[in-house]
Amino acid sequence: ASSFLAGRLDVPAEQVDQYHLRDFSLYQGRLYYPLGVLPAIFLLPGVAAFGLDFPQGALVLGLAASTGWLIYVIARRLNFSERDALWISAGVLIASPYPYLVLRATVFDAYLTHLLSFACLLAALAEYFGKRRWWLCGLLVGLSALSRPLTVFAVIFFWLTAWQANGAKNSAAARLASLTIPVVLAGAVVVAYNQFRFGNPLEVGYSYQLMPGEVVAARNLGLFSFQHIPGNFQRAVLNGPRIIFAEKSQ
Repeated sequence: ASSFLAGRLDVPAEQVDQYHLRDFSLYQGRLYYPLGVLPAIFLLPGVAAFGLDFPQGALVLGLAASTGWLIYVIARRLNFSERDALWISAGVLIASPYPYLVLRATVFDAYLTHLLSFACLLAALAEYFGKRRWWLCGLLVGLSALSRPLTVFAVIFFWLTAWQANGAKNSAAARLASLTIPVVLAGAVVVAYNQFRFGNPLEVGYSYQLMPGEVVAARNLGLFSFQHIPGNFQRAVLNGPRIIFAEKSQ
């Protein structure tokens, strides 16, 4: 957000501490943040008004409250009772990884990308179970993709439901068009953002990310490779709990 206000797409090196350097991509001598553009836009008003030290936590907590409300709305539109809808909302906000993401997002916006994407997809579902304005569903999926690009595949659900919508006043072609156009426009923003930063419309920055050597070696095998299956299976299924003690503790 601070870089946008300064008219630049990279992040000044003096604003990145050594610990978080691994989260950035180094390209042609400049540091870039490889995640989507939406978190920076979300933070723009706060940074513009208060600078880099503004209370980011206030925005994040407001976003968390909005997410809880969206979950409640969806549950009510699915005919859950008010009590059950409140329990469902509380379950997501309290008994899931969500609180951890909220706490981390109050100080580091890498986690803010997940929260924003989740909120946008929930809002799209709330619209689907409500008025079903397809252009708005498409816009919300597109905004989610501006935070986490791979969430664009959520549009497949809306394509299928828009195609098969019963009792709709307009044609299936019109519904699909109104749904798809905002997603395409969001995709155009992502492509342009990538092109301006890395000279490649399909490069989000992960190829240049400053990661430990063993992670780079795994990445060089390919993001999607059968060679990852044995190691992933061993970690996910065969490994037991690993106890990690604090430094110098007994």
